[in-house]
Amino acid sequence: MGPQGPKGEDAIFADLTNEMDSVACDSEGHVVGEQSVETDVSMWKGSTPQTLTTIVCKIGDTTLNNDYSNNTNSIAYYYKVATTSAGHIRVTVREGTLISSRTEVAITLQSQINGEYVPKYLTLTINGVKGGADGSPAVIYSLRPSTKVIVKKKNNVYIPSSDITCAVVKATGTNNPEIVTNGFTL
Repeated sequence: MGPQGPKGEDAIFADLTNEMDSVACDSEGHVVGEQSVETDVSMWKGSTPQTLTTIVCKIGDTTLNNDYSNNTNSIAYYYKVATTSAGHIRVTVREGTLISSRTEVAITLQSQINGEYVPKYLTLTINGVKGGADGSPAVIYSLRPSTKVIVKKKNNVYIPSSDITCAVVKATGTNNPEIVTNGFTL
């Protein structure tokens, strides 16, 4: 191995904690009750988190807002979004929305780095899970990790340094999700 070369520039990247989530639908694909999916987004320069200046969420060419649109011909009639400056995003789907098996929410983040505004692009996918033809509700399983971000430093130190765990979460129809402890091994 040769001598170490000159130090390069830190990579600038964006990440989200939940790339895909699901909403419960009836057997025809209509959302049962108003439902939300959530993720946290962040931008990094190397291992240093950056302050977000802008978060924009779109489905197709339509920008989502904090409230539903009154225009029934707009995708924004069926979806709305709430964001925080800390990077938390909640996309809510109106009850009765006919959702395809997969809907993609394009997320644009922006941060000011070294005096320049830098955009990054992510995608949150929303799945519509159909209930049974017999009227039984959709059952959705997901994993809930104990941390949102894992950082590996140059010296091979991980943050957090403790064990990371995942809980198995089960949601049936529009009932509140519950942590499942029996029958699953991670």
